Amino acid sequence: SVVADADWLPAAVYPFALAFEGDALCTFETVVCLLGKWARGWLACWPEPPLPALNAVERLLQNYDAEVAAHLGALGCTPTDWAWPVLRSFLSECLRKEDWLRLWDHILARPDRPHRLLLAPVAVATAARGPMLAAESVHDVVRLVRSPLACGSAVWPELWALERRCAATT
Repeated sequence: SVVADADWLPAAVYPFALAFEGDALCTFETVVCLLGKWARGWLACWPEPPLPALNAVERLLQNYDAEVAAHLGALGCTPTDWAWPVLRSFLSECLRKEDWLRLWDHILARPDRPHRLLLAPVAVATAARGPMLAAESVHDVVRLVRSPLACGSAVWPELWALERRCAATT
């Protein structure tokens, strides 16, 4: 089964299991909802990362912070390197618990806006703009997005600003 073999799924489920304090039913229902609404198509790409979603994230970053996008490109850092770790853990690796909970409150409160999940890695990259631009290698970037950001509380406001900018251009 594809679901049983998706190596990223435990990292996606784990933070919700913690948030629901071991309530298996709430965890299951939430994760199934997330996969169906916000991560639709990810399993169709397995065993590869969801390249259509990652390509969309890369285009968003190019549109909203061309300097960070160019720097990542110059390092040879692809969206699979920097955006996929953020998405596959549903942001739990790059945000502290309180920031992660706050962000998911806002994402889940608006199920009519599933694009928020694709804006999230861009918000992480722009909120961590200084450290992203200071990165000297792909390894530095991967380490940055796979550890709690000091600027994590800035991710939600950045996501909100990106969403407003995105709406203004459509």
